[in-house]
Amino acid sequence: MSILRLEGTPSRASLAGLTPRVHFALPSDIDSIVSNFLTGTDKTRYQELLVSLKSASNSDENLINLLESCYTNVNKLDERVHSLVIAILNLNWNSSSDTLASKFQQFLLELVATHTYFTSPALESLLRKFYGFGDEPWPSTKPSVKEELHFSRVHETINQILKIIPMSANVLLQACDICFPFMKRGSRVNQSYVYNLFKICTYRPEMRSKILSLIIKKVISIDVQIPRKLLEALDDDEEEMETDAKMDDTETVFTMDDVSRSAASRITSVVDTNMQQQLAQTLDLLMEQIFVFIKEFCSRDADENEIIHHQSIFMDFLDIFEHQLLNVHGSHHVQFCMFYLCTLRPILPELFLTALWSKVTRMGENAVVRQTAAHYIASVVSRGRFVSVNATRSILQQMSKWCHAYVEAQQDATICDVKMHGIFYSVCQGLFYIVAFRHADLVATEKGLKWVQSLGLAKLVTSRLNPLKPCLPAVAQNFATVTRTYQIAYCFTVLEKNSRSQLPTVSLSGQQTVTNLNCFFPFDPYLLNRSAVFVNDQYREYEPLEQPGDERSDSENEETFGTPPKESLPKCMSPGSFTHLVSPTKLSRSLDKFSYGSSPGFKAY
Repeated sequence: MSILRLEGTPSRASLAGLTPRVHFALPSDIDSIVSNFLTGTDKTRYQELLVSLKSASNSDENLINLLESCYTNVNKLDERVHSLVIAILNLNWNSSSDTLASKFQQFLLELVATHTYFTSPALESLLRKFYGFGDEPWPSTKPSVKEELHFSRVHETINQILKIIPMSANVLLQACDICFPFMKRGSRVNQSYVYNLFKICTYRPEMRSKILSLIIKKVISIDVQIPRKLLEALDDDEEEMETDAKMDDTETVFTMDDVSRSAASRITSVVDTNMQQQLAQTLDLLMEQIFVFIKEFCSRDADENEIIHHQSIFMDFLDIFEHQLLNVHGSHHVQFCMFYLCTLRPILPELFLTALWSKVTRMGENAVVRQTAAHYIASVVSRGRFVSVNATRSILQQMSKWCHAYVEAQQDATICDVKMHGIFYSVCQGLFYIVAFRHADLVATEKGLKWVQSLGLAKLVTSRLNPLKPCLPAVAQNFATVTRTYQIAYCFTVLEKNSRSQLPTVSLSGQQTVTNLNCFFPFDPYLLNRSAVFVNDQYREYEPLEQPGDERSDSENEETFGTPPKESLPKCMSPGSFTHLVSPTKLSRSLDKFSYGSSPGFKAY
């Protein structure tokens, strides 16, 4: 006899659905039930009550009667009947009548006031109500009217608990962490939960900084799980990925002999990719919630306290940035909360740059943090349209001055040692990167061109420490092209010399090894579609120099460097339009690559 179920045979699930269920009526004599349970006289009714509380078919009237009885006998609901209290806390009280919601709130507040050790499970049960309903993300940044009502009742209850038990704020923060949905649980749940955590910040501003810190920590944990290449592939060839993810019809029917390691690996890869795509959607929705919170917080009382709100929220995020983001490797999007904040007021990017430069120059700071801060400076100045020319010149002045002082202090240095001088090379690369990206703004006038020349870039690139050598090749080559175009410095001879040798560093054993500069461009193009609207308007793409046909060699240009012949410049040409000078042909392709792709604004070589 075949063990296979014949067609038309009812499944176990359908049979279970047809089986009549036994429902226990909810008793209202909580006093006697609890007393008999504690004395051991009758434990059956106590167990029946627990089963009944888990039933979804309890009427509002029965639940109201139960809650009234619990309220009257709340002094007996101590930790000896912990299971009963938890069952009551988990009741679906918030999606029914206003009367039921009111009775539950009344009971809950009396419970935590009488037995404070139930504060933590009570708050956790309330926070889980923030998971919301359904699976699909909200079409806008807000929940439906029905869900908003559901959430408002929970917020009212939480706020009342905080008033009754002032010390419960720390308990609430711990509960927020415990109840934070797992990253793979679903984008809708995470979206709803974070939305409501931000709501808590509005009526409990003293908790804002810690709640923000918790949210950013969770978002970072998602961000670092998503490969940047996956997001780029989703934009470039989504249809091709969907085709690859599906097996051919001929592959759907197979024998055991057809199964191979490659097929198993392919299936695993598809599953991993799908999971990463779900995480990307979750990250997108959470970043959107962060941006919306910042925008709404800063727009309150615009006439009176706008500046105060801007600076207050900025300092909260700056503290989180310094303690969390600067120590993270592999995040691609969460740092854009700082980028967006800097778009709100002209003073904010200057404060951000000041804080970053302070990190770079602080001798007691961790070397990796100092280098990361230098990368952030280069990236935000280059990519942010909100960074003014004056602010750009100010930070370039500080960077170049620091670099020259560093070279002077390293009189005994004879080789390019990235391990020894990593911070110096990171600052130099940032300096070169900004000049290459912002050249049009910096040399727009004759005065601006002279100012750039005053930075002493030619002296820096030819110094003993050879800062061009460990730079990312595309940064070095495009910097060389820009500086040659405007007759600021001639770097191609240095680049050609560097290309013929490895990058040596001396180890403890005296042997030479090759070490490359660890490059990080935190404000690479933003790849999350839904939340990108908060970033795109203030995000700068690279604008390459035009490439006319000047083919002079480096040696010819270097002979005239510093004293360009007047006849070589058209009389009608402004200092900001020296596009008649070009780099060597073999490097000209780098300009086009500088304007597209990922870090640092161009395709990889």
